[in-house]
Amino acid sequence: MAHLGEGSSAPKSAGPIKLAQYLLGMLGALAARQQIWSLVLLILPSTMIYAAFMRSKEMYAGTRQLLESMADAVDLRDPYTGGHSRRVAEHSRGILRELNISGPEADLIYVAARVHDIGKIGVPDAILHKPGRLNPQEKRIMASHAERGAELLARYADFARGVAIVLHHHERWNGRGYPKKLKGLEIPFGARIIAVVDSFDAMTSDRPYRSALSIAQAAHILSKGRGLQWDPALVDAFLRHLAAAQPAPAAPVPDVAPIPQTASAIA
Repeated sequence: MAHLGEGSSAPKSAGPIKLAQYLLGMLGALAARQQIWSLVLLILPSTMIYAAFMRSKEMYAGTRQLLESMADAVDLRDPYTGGHSRRVAEHSRGILRELNISGPEADLIYVAARVHDIGKIGVPDAILHKPGRLNPQEKRIMASHAERGAELLARYADFARGVAIVLHHHERWNGRGYPKKLKGLEIPFGARIIAVVDSFDAMTSDRPYRSALSIAQAAHILSKGRGLQWDPALVDAFLRHLAAAQPAPAAPVPDVAPIPQTASAIA
């Protein structure tokens, strides 16, 4: 299976622990070549490193559970988007499978997808649920959720590698997204995945001002926006994932109007 250089989902403290394990392994090999009895001297440090590693894993698991619970609380604030972060995470996993990517990097992206909207916890309900167009000030407040989420997640050292993914999940392939107007491969890989599936879930969910689009209609919009709003390779991977899970449409899909940029349209 392929792996990416996106970063590990393991706790930040796991790096020194893994290095110490590697060094102990080397010392053990050297000791065995010289005096086999000297391996006994490595038992205590090996036990201490293992215990530190297990505590580190438990701390990361606890942080992950806390953050995912907060993400679910954000989803529950809006009856129209209940379960949004879970669906985005599962579709992100589908893209990763299509690209044959696994391991800690894939796990990191999955968790980042689960918490990508956690910054909305600070967005007022009046803006989050507004059925009409947002005024410029409201748009700025809504758009700030990516930075708010990154700031919140930065407080958890054992999720440091996921912060950039959450910060940039509203960037666009053509550089017209936010908050930093990154474009193309400047955008973190995980953020590019979330951008695709986040938009898809927004389009296929009911809103106060419109009914959900069909899967075929949303897929058509994604196809039109590949290379503009979204990474074309990731759109293609996502469409393959959808095709494997859904029957093909019986007839050509009619063109649809762009989704209005209201509070609920900005997923």
